[in-house]
Amino acid sequence: MSVKLTSVAGFLLAALVLAPARAVEQPTVELAASPATVAVGSPIEITITYRWPPTWQVAQPDPGRTFADAYVIASPPPERWQTGEEIGERWRLRVLAQRSGPWELPRPILRGTPPLQKGSDQTPASMEAQAPIVVVQVGALAEPAQPAPPRDLWLSDPEPTPVTPWWIAAVVAATATLVLGALAWWWPRRQAAADIPPITTLRHSLGLAFSGDGKEAGARISAALRRYAGDLFGFDGSATTARECSARLRTPLPDQEYRDIARLLDELDALRWAADDLAAAAVEPLRSRALVWAEQVQQRVDREAEAAAAAATSATRETAGSEPKKGSR
Repeated sequence: MSVKLTSVAGFLLAALVLAPARAVEQPTVELAASPATVAVGSPIEITITYRWPPTWQVAQPDPGRTFADAYVIASPPPERWQTGEEIGERWRLRVLAQRSGPWELPRPILRGTPPLQKGSDQTPASMEAQAPIVVVQVGALAEPAQPAPPRDLWLSDPEPTPVTPWWIAAVVAATATLVLGALAWWWPRRQAAADIPPITTLRHSLGLAFSGDGKEAGARISAALRRYAGDLFGFDGSATTARECSARLRTPLPDQEYRDIARLLDELDALRWAADDLAAAAVEPLRSRALVWAEQVQQRVDREAEAAAAAATSATRETAGSEPKKGSR
């Protein structure tokens, strides 16, 4: 009898262990990012997991389209699996954080159609599953505020404590002295930084572009070009993507200069799909083209500024010469 009970218990335990996992009833999309707080320019590992029932018809997952505007530097082939309960794909993208502040990641969507119900000739309506909202804090100042815990209720004494006027005056004087000292230290340095020409900053940035591998070097060259163009034509180039920067430059640039910079930014942007072991020397021609383009644009802008200044000076002299002198008739 004890042998029979032992056999039954073993059979039940094996059935519980080997029981299949609960089947997926409809498509789902999971989104995760690591780390949750990064500095500007640092990589973020993004994991996207798609799951759907085997009987459903779904569109091929394409997270590359969802993250088309992000700076993706690595996108290996996805992990795929198929069981009797579900079919799934897991994508792992590596993206550079470009802008300071809270960044809400793009939310991938998986569209699918359930199987035809028995006894029904109507095509079932399709549905879509969207990933949850995931926010990454980019930059040291982008961390969410952590308010202090509430303090206990404070009750004043029946008779208020007298305030010493000299102590308040000393604190105000010390605070004012610190503020004025900080301004005296910061203002000349701000003026000196503002007086640096954009072309000088670009040359310096392009000289530092080859401190990493080829893909990072390409990202630095693109960022330096966009910053230079923004400083030259009055927009925040560092906060734009390659496509946005090209669109901003369409109006102020002549056709040939615009075609050259648009092509160069596209080639630099395409480096994020290159192999991870891309050598820095492979992007040296792109760095040379960037410097040549910037030097040509700067020379043209300087010539136009000199011509405008000369025309303004000539117009001022002509106006002064045409005015009648005092006492003349």
